[in-house]
Amino acid sequence: MLYAQISTLFIWLPILLGLLNWWEQEKVEGYLRLFLIFLLVGFTVDGLGWHLYQYYLGMIDGWVSFAYYEPIRFAVDIVKRSYGLFEGLCFLWFVSIGSDLKVRQLARWAMISIIPVWIFFEVLLPYNIIDYVLTYKIAYYQAAYRILVSFLGGYALLKGIENDLLKVRHFKSWLLVAVFTYNLGTFFIMILQRTTLAPRFWYLHNTLNMLTYIIYSLGLIYEIRLLRSARN
Repeated sequence: MLYAQISTLFIWLPILLGLLNWWEQEKVEGYLRLFLIFLLVGFTVDGLGWHLYQYYLGMIDGWVSFAYYEPIRFAVDIVKRSYGLFEGLCFLWFVSIGSDLKVRQLARWAMISIIPVWIFFEVLLPYNIIDYVLTYKIAYYQAAYRILVSFLGGYALLKGIENDLLKVRHFKSWLLVAVFTYNLGTFFIMILQRTTLAPRFWYLHNTLNMLTYIIYSLGLIYEIRLLRSARN
């Protein structure tokens, strides 16, 4: 529990560095604004999840009624499902930033294609069904966009290396590495969670979250140093 809370709060490291990066720029680029919004929305959704968990514990202990808990659970579930679409679109947009024309075109088509996938698995399928079907319904959409982002991210990395587009001192390069690492890693964790090994590796998702935040932060630090050296 404590490890998961640390993972959630760890997101403030790239948020604060992103705000500092914003402060250092004379003209803030659009992708940095979207990146910060993405992190803040993610933190808010995680916070709602923790809030719901506290109500769940309260229901077990008897100080929260089921009639009070269920509408809150329903509302948080809608928010988390909507966030799944937002997250997938943001990841694909981040992959396209700083990439060549072909990657940008593929990312654009991928952003269009995941919308009907999300609608089918998260909206059109019956909502009031038994829990295990509901769980797998969420996993199908998440697996689909994470495979897509991992494929495009890996391709963008290869093209970036080939065309010398990846620069250590540019945040866009680190953003691409972080997005690829997170989506590929979480996809394999999703597979692992369906096996008997899952209890032994419960910490992997939180560890991957923190690793992703560290990669974001390293990229932001390099970019801040680049901006300051260019100004001096």
